[in-house]
Amino acid sequence: MGQGDEYSRDAYDYQLVYSDDDSDDFDSQLDPEDWEDVYSQELLDAWMTIRMWYEDQYLPVRTTYHDFVEFVVTPGPWFTYETPSPVCTMLWNEISKIQVISDRVDLEQFTGWFKHNIEN
Repeated sequence: MGQGDEYSRDAYDYQLVYSDDDSDDFDSQLDPEDWEDVYSQELLDAWMTIRMWYEDQYLPVRTTYHDFVEFVVTPGPWFTYETPSPVCTMLWNEISKIQVISDRVDLEQFTGWFKHNIEN
């Protein structure tokens, strides 16, 4: 047996595994179900931020986690030029801190989805 992890380190080509260009080629190779599995914790954190705010206000949330995930996977159709409400802006400011959300969704898309699925 080797000392420590000397054999496991030899099994990896660090040039291929750890690149310095910060590109995210991994995402583009995943189908939507696998993408959801990889980022399930981040998606759940964002969803719970929205849901908990509404529950704290004793207001119902008329959409589901599944609908939220579908939105994050394909946010394009939800783009709007409408002005976000103060609640929408506040929630966006919270969930956009989660990198997977801010990488895929922008405020205009979130506003469109939010107005259709939560505020109306």
